[in-house]
Amino acid sequence: MKSSMRGTAGAVALIIAVGLFYLLTIRAGHRWSDFALYVHHAKNLVEGVPYRDTGHIYNYHDPGDTPRAYPPVFPLLLTPVYKFFGLNFTAMKMEVVLLWMAALAMLFFLWRCELSAHASIALVAMVGLNPFYWDFKDEVLSDFPFMLTLAVALYLIHRWHGTSSSPKQRAVRALVLGLALFLAYGTRPAGALLAMALPLLDLLQRRRLRLDTVATLAVFGSLLLLNRWVFGSDPTSNYAASLSMTFQDTWLNLSWWLPWELNLLLQNGYSWRLVKLLVLLLSMLAAFGYLLRVRRRVTILEVFTGLYLVLIIVNSYSATQDTRYLIPLFPWYLFYVVVGLEEIRTRIPAAISRVALAGLTAIVLASYTGRYTKIDFGPIRNGVTDPEAVELFAYIREKTNPKDVFIFSRAIHLSLFGERASSAYWVPERTEELWTYAGEIGATHFAVGTGRRKPMWSPDFIWSAEDGVFYRQFASANLDRLVPVFSNADFVLYRITSYPPTQQAALKPSG
Repeated sequence: MKSSMRGTAGAVALIIAVGLFYLLTIRAGHRWSDFALYVHHAKNLVEGVPYRDTGHIYNYHDPGDTPRAYPPVFPLLLTPVYKFFGLNFTAMKMEVVLLWMAALAMLFFLWRCELSAHASIALVAMVGLNPFYWDFKDEVLSDFPFMLTLAVALYLIHRWHGTSSSPKQRAVRALVLGLALFLAYGTRPAGALLAMALPLLDLLQRRRLRLDTVATLAVFGSLLLLNRWVFGSDPTSNYAASLSMTFQDTWLNLSWWLPWELNLLLQNGYSWRLVKLLVLLLSMLAAFGYLLRVRRRVTILEVFTGLYLVLIIVNSYSATQDTRYLIPLFPWYLFYVVVGLEEIRTRIPAAISRVALAGLTAIVLASYTGRYTKIDFGPIRNGVTDPEAVELFAYIREKTNPKDVFIFSRAIHLSLFGERASSAYWVPERTEELWTYAGEIGATHFAVGTGRRKPMWSPDFIWSAEDGVFYRQFASANLDRLVPVFSNADFVLYRITSYPPTQQAALKPSG
């Protein structure tokens, strides 16, 4: 008992230290990421505006475009911060860090159900001190809150599934679990995998569905309907469009994207060869640990991890996305590494086994330390708070008509900061398609980046403010219909004065 209490106290102390490290190193500014729609939803909730009324026009030509509305849980969590602090990124990032600390605590208690206190604390250190997670704390995104809701749901299922209880307890558990599943889904659509994992776990363990599972899914389904009625949020269809079962996409994700992203998560900032060796070692241990647990007894942990791994492998957009796809998976990757190591420790001399976990943890943390020596701790560059971006949004708010409609690569940001309707562009096969789409949405303005920013895939995680040369070339080729009305070092804003004769857009030039 005393040993358990000491282990919990050690984990709490470590989580507080990690949280203080994150909080004291919050960087000023914000990148060009998907945060804007979450914040806009929170703004609408505070101001009494309909949840979906953000001004963002979904571009149906691009299945990977930001959906019409995001799930409501994270915006709801942001509403107190927005109400009292307004559009304050530091306050929002502080809330995200606190939610991440709570997620680490839940992960510790979940790991503690399966591992020793020392192993669980080592996992908290290897996850919490990871440089990518530290860097990601400056994103006002739903990934860290999702880790919390996911960990809570997994913990409850892991503790309750298959245990005996009274009819009253089963009813209460069904209500609580159904709510937990919805909170995970309502934070990120990937949480729907829990609703698939639960019945699959029944089939693997008992070859039939348990009545408790049916009741839990009924509660979950009822909350989904309520969510759609209240918030009009159903992003699953948008994300489902990115799924692909083609061999080419699957092989690309499995052979290139997944190993590369693991390299990024474990990079040391100096030697890629050492990183690849570390990833190879850890991946072998993780595969061994996972297969070992599957062979002995399948739990919700194995089922959910397997389903999530399949999801990202068959996602046709994984290779064009970033490391955030692995945020929910990496803690379990390390969990199975430790499981594999623990099994090996039982088969080697005790004198060696005592230092195995400490040695592995030290190697991983040493790699992290190397990466930290190369990280920029200063203000975020190339983001929405850069003077050039602030100047563009101010011009749009102050010098354009509230009814104007914009086409811009960062449409959700323009809708939030510029307070105008906007849609993202894509690269069509023919330029006529772009003119047709502009006419469909009644576009009055067209904005492009100058191209001086670093590309989005830069290894130092700098986000670009421009997607490519196509639209600069398009603008240059259509100066008879596009009049530049604003420009600075990063952006050029054009007013559409006319459409090609083949386009049937009843559009008057805006003032």
